[in-house]
Amino acid sequence: MVQLKAYITQSLKWFLRMSIILFFIGSYSTLLEDQLYAYDGKSRILQYLGKPGNTVFHTRNKSAFAAFKEDGSIILWGVPTMGGSNYVYKIDNGKPKIIGSVVDLTNIKHIYSTAVAFAALKNDGTVVTWGWSIDGGDSSSVQPLLKDVIRIYSNFHSFAALKNDGSVVTWGNVSNGGDSSSVQNELKKVTAIYSTERAF
Repeated sequence: MVQLKAYITQSLKWFLRMSIILFFIGSYSTLLEDQLYAYDGKSRILQYLGKPGNTVFHTRNKSAFAAFKEDGSIILWGVPTMGGSNYVYKIDNGKPKIIGSVVDLTNIKHIYSTAVAFAALKNDGTVVTWGWSIDGGDSSSVQPLLKDVIRIYSNFHSFAALKNDGSVVTWGNVSNGGDSSSVQNELKKVTAIYSTERAF
């Protein structure tokens, strides 16, 4: 009986050590022997992330993850078209196509997400985006305005950037908060932004 209890206790400890701390759509990260790894849905190790203390935070969207390490580097995994790689994608003739060049993920301060895209606020107040183009991955239409940004907000399909002067810049799905042109003149001296699933 004592041996059985010891076995159960040891098994529970092992299970907790192996517990998944993030899981979504076939990709996840897990603690294994006090080390952090990124996996895909077939249990193949994609990335060694180091000790848990070396990873400042994880953020996720519907199908991908971004890990922000304390040395300032970013590790991505999951579905490439939805943020698992640092490119912007769109549909071209029924197939995903990369738009532009690789997104620079250096000097990052924080990362935010919609359902299928990521936006990263850089230390200099600029913003870079990647993932699915129409749902926030492509910010090229507002890129000249994405300066002096202090925080980014998101819903499922769009991003809103709050700037130091209290103005707001939005991009993403135009039917779901990505187009704020009708109220742009009123978006002044803003201190915070709130969202529903499809609006701000």
